[in-house]
Amino acid sequence: MLQEFGLSSRKLGYTFAEAVALTGISGSQLYQERKAGRLKVVKVGRRALITHTDLEAWIELLQTTA
Repeated sequence: MLQEFGLSSRKLGYTFAEAVALTGISGSQLYQERKAGRLKVVKVGRRALITHTDLEAWIELLQTTA
C-alpha cells in the first residue's frame, strides 16, 4: 500500500533512542548536535522526532566536515 503513494516501508521519523540505535552515536552527542542546529528535530506534541531524511542529511554533513 505504501508503494502506491511512492513511500517505502521504512520509518519516516525516529525517536532519539531509535536514532541512537541506528547511528551508534550517543544520545548526548545527538542532543548536542540538535542544540547546535546541525540536526533538525520535528516536535509532535511533547515528542521530538528526527525524520529519516534529516538523519541522512546530518550524516552527510558529518562526512563533508570530517
